[in-house]
Amino acid sequence: IEHVLRDLAARRRAEKESALRPSEGRASRVLRLIPPLEAAPARSTKPGVAAFKRVQRRVLGWQFDWTIQHVNRLHRAMVEALDALERDAGAGGQPAGDRSDA
Repeated sequence: IEHVLRDLAARRRAEKESALRPSEGRASRVLRLIPPLEAAPARSTKPGVAAFKRVQRRVLGWQFDWTIQHVNRLHRAMVEALDALERDAGAGGQPAGDRSDA
């Protein structure tokens, strides 16, 4: 059983890694596996409560939607920054922030 579980885990890890484009770096791999932030769906087994939650989400959405969008933008910016730093380091040059041409 342990051998089968390790084999399955190795296959899933390989699938996730192959899903990444070849141009994407290793430094941002972990961040790329994090799904984007989304608002929680309004779920309830009680019909009246589910409707109330949907209305509440619409009314209060203006408070939370911009935060969710901002977090997702920060996530994308962090991935792009890590990729740029890795490209600069891989090209033999120094990262843009570490240059001292004085």
